[in-house]
Amino acid sequence: MAPDLLPLRWTDEYEERDGISVFLHSVIVYERRTDPRTHGTRGRPRFFLRFSTPCMATPRETLRWNVLPSLLAAAEQRQTLAGVKGSSATPPLSPGEVDGPELPIDPCEVFPLFEQHLFTRAPSRDPTVLEKTPRLLSYNDPTARKKCKEWLRSEALVLELLKKHPHPHIVKYHGVVLEVDRIAGLAFERLPHRLDQRCGAAAPPLDVAKVISGVSQALSHLHGLGYCHNDVNPQNIMLTDDDAAVLIDFDSCLPEGMPLSKGTTPTWGNGATVSSRENDMACLSQVKDLLREAFATAP
Repeated sequence: MAPDLLPLRWTDEYEERDGISVFLHSVIVYERRTDPRTHGTRGRPRFFLRFSTPCMATPRETLRWNVLPSLLAAAEQRQTLAGVKGSSATPPLSPGEVDGPELPIDPCEVFPLFEQHLFTRAPSRDPTVLEKTPRLLSYNDPTARKKCKEWLRSEALVLELLKKHPHPHIVKYHGVVLEVDRIAGLAFERLPHRLDQRCGAAAPPLDVAKVISGVSQALSHLHGLGYCHNDVNPQNIMLTDDDAAVLIDFDSCLPEGMPLSKGTTPTWGNGATVSSRENDMACLSQVKDLLREAFATAP
């Protein structure tokens, strides 16, 4: 029987030192399907764990069956030894420290409150619906927790506006995913292809003009509502089965002129520090150049 541990996100953290990328630690965010500390409560018990060995390339099932149970057992043993009087072991580590115990994730810290007059509740979970949830890989940082909560609420508000003013080249939003009284995610239509994944060597032909036209129309619609996307890039453009472009990812989307808190993906855009149409159009121009090169398309 598989353990009640379900890895949700994991990554390796690195730091640049004298031009060299140096491994620092790994992070796993996971869920316990049954946990005595949450017995009698509602919601999904999630935890944050840092440790000193790389894990990014490890398959989910290996993490679930082998890595996570071993890490948790080692952390528990380390804490037990550290608590033994006269032991030469290092002092006990705090939850969330590297190689320390797991840190429980408090939903109130990262998930905004559901306000019925502002937000639409998504229908019950459906395999045809894609749920976007926060990564929570920086949960140990109080500033990151606050930003996560703010960005999720901000994106939900933008999507509620777009739900009232839909556009065929903007992703269809179904509503917020609730856990008790908190917004834990956003529900969208599921789309088959992501633009950056269509740019490989073996990719089938793509009508670049059609894609750029679709994104341009989406941006014009957004600008007409007084908002700018601020993060147009191939990872944030999906394609339907007939290669119609659909713009996604609105967590950087703000009213025009507002200071950017999250901003544009590095190397994209014009370096804007405020929400601007010019930044959107600079990003779109870069997308066009990339696609013309990838598909050798005439102007």
